[in-house]
Amino acid sequence: MSEESSTQRGKAALRILLLDADANTLAYAQEQFSKIPDFSIELDALTDADQALQKIRETHYSIHFVGMQLGRFTGLDVMLETQKYAADRLFVFMTDDGDDELAQRSIKFGALDYLHRRTITPGKLRGMLHGIITESLERAERIRKLHDSIFDALTGTHNGESFCRVGAHLIASNITCTTFWGVIYVDVDGFNHINSDMGRLEGDDTLRAIAQIVRKIAGPSDLVGRIANDELCVLRCIEDGGSIRELAWEVQAAVDKKTSASVSVGVAFAHSDDARLDDMIFRAKEAMLRARRYGGNRVTCEEE
Repeated sequence: MSEESSTQRGKAALRILLLDADANTLAYAQEQFSKIPDFSIELDALTDADQALQKIRETHYSIHFVGMQLGRFTGLDVMLETQKYAADRLFVFMTDDGDDELAQRSIKFGALDYLHRRTITPGKLRGMLHGIITESLERAERIRKLHDSIFDALTGTHNGESFCRVGAHLIASNITCTTFWGVIYVDVDGFNHINSDMGRLEGDDTLRAIAQIVRKIAGPSDLVGRIANDELCVLRCIEDGGSIRELAWEVQAAVDKKTSASVSVGVAFAHSDDARLDDMIFRAKEAMLRARRYGGNRVTCEEE
């Protein structure tokens, strides 16, 4: 084996995604990464956010270095889209003048760090990468806590706080949906009786199975959350009210067919220009309560 091969084997291997809308910044950052001798780095460099989101789904990167301004996306949008299905992904944002507020928000949402484009040097990147490697246990604990703060342990969906926070940001940014937003509100019929008559373990198993059905039916761009004890919500970008009704009917029918339980489902939607998540959740819940009053195991839309 050659000396070069032996040295290469001794390096820590990292798979890194580099995303920036500015080709010059991207080329400069690539050059800086190439000057880091301590690591064997496999680098994917992209300028298109949609392509990057697809790559992130297909590839588990060690870390993502992402520009903050990406045309119709921001770097924060890319991170939040990724967090829908993987809270453990690490993001560092490359900022420019005027990005400080957005960068601070990204830290609150779970970004690892951010650095100004002018400070991207091999030494800065080297120190950051060494920190990721040498502090892996601490980082793993932070990721675990972040995961626990975002996802519900029983169902694997977003918890209520995270669903509302991420959903409100998606609607407010208005970059993933330009038509309508729709919400379905799913409530397990007779859940208190399941817990009292069959035990809480059976209740947990029932809710877990229903959540799994909802997650399987929901698309990769949908946001799914556990809003309350036995209540789940799905936020979806839709073309019209018919498609969100179809989602509700599919969930109700699948639960009825595949489990011994049933669900009442409420539906609400709004044009993307006027949509507010809290309002849609309220209206969908009101529709769900009417479905329960009608006997349950059915779908009711807000206008019915």
